[in-house]
Amino acid sequence: LSAAFNDIKFHASAVQFAPGLTAGINGTFFGPNSFKGFQFGAAGTFSFGEEISAGVELKYFHRINNDYSLHDDYYTYTPYGGAGQYNRQLYSNWYSMSTLHSFEAPVSIRYSSGKFSFFAGGNFVYSIAINADHSVLDQSANNPVNLVNTVGSDNTPKLTNSDFNSRFGMGYLFGLA
Repeated sequence: LSAAFNDIKFHASAVQFAPGLTAGINGTFFGPNSFKGFQFGAAGTFSFGEEISAGVELKYFHRINNDYSLHDDYYTYTPYGGAGQYNRQLYSNWYSMSTLHSFEAPVSIRYSSGKFSFFAGGNFVYSIAINADHSVLDQSANNPVNLVNTVGSDNTPKLTNSDFNSRFGMGYLFGLA
């Protein structure tokens, strides 16, 4: 048992750790809704020899999206007259949000051979709840009577306030350098 412990201690002492800090500015240059922002965090690499290493990071992301909005319009159907027709009224339903906050922890294993390195791992994300402004506007004033023969399947909004709660997610990462 003592020999096994000394063997583990010998191999663990060969592991090297290189800490670091990371920071950056995020930006999207194309499209009407760009998610600009910044990030900062801490990183570290554990080297287990010349070929294999493991990298870990913990980063905070702050994304500013210039009041990006999601539109989730729907219709209401009310019986109209006695001929089996319905008056279809449009409701504009949208959620507007200004910032997104998340913590990300990518973990990767890197294998190096010569001038090439291959890495693979996972990315763990915790997104803080989004403070979304919700608005519903009745559009029937623009078109007071819009008669249809059947009730459509578009009669309820697809998004709810709970869709903007905090979330935990996992992803993958891989690459060749």
